[in-house]
Amino acid sequence: MVIRDNQILGDNTDYVAAAKSIEKAMGGVGEDGVSPVDGKRALILGAGGAGKAVAYGLKKRGAIVIMTDGNDELAQSVCRQFGFEYVPWNKREKEFVQILANCTPIGMFPKVDLSPVSKEALHSNMYVFDAVYNPLNTYLLRMSKEKGCKIISGVEMFIRQACLQFRYFAGTNASSEFMKNLVIKALNDAKGC
Repeated sequence: MVIRDNQILGDNTDYVAAAKSIEKAMGGVGEDGVSPVDGKRALILGAGGAGKAVAYGLKKRGAIVIMTDGNDELAQSVCRQFGFEYVPWNKREKEFVQILANCTPIGMFPKVDLSPVSKEALHSNMYVFDAVYNPLNTYLLRMSKEKGCKIISGVEMFIRQACLQFRYFAGTNASSEFMKNLVIKALNDAKGC
């Protein structure tokens, strides 16, 4: 939220940052203005704030969004509210998708040896986004890379969020490279990364 001309303005940088991070990994928006996620099946793991933001951003760009969560009631409620498809948590690995987005804390420090899906659920034509950014290279991302998936770190979303927020607050653009260097240094300096 920012105050400009005695008005309170609000915006959400999460969904834009997540969608742009995934789009960039997929080659970016075409000259025709069509997003590369358009028509792709995207499985969102997690129905909390990050999951809703990522799902909303992808749906807004034309993806077919499927959502699941360890709390099935929460996932069903969010799916009804936003018009996403629902899949029970215990059936998540049966979905064939082109985009997989982990928006749960599974794999976050200190439980860095966990993944929200098994290696068998991954395939080489998949883009795997992990909103977790501590550690930088999560177990899910390492497994995905081994399977030939294209990977997108949560750091990409984090930096885009920071740049968008900086623009809203300061009224000028920030250097994404500068922001990325700061984030990576801070994470590397943090205990446990």
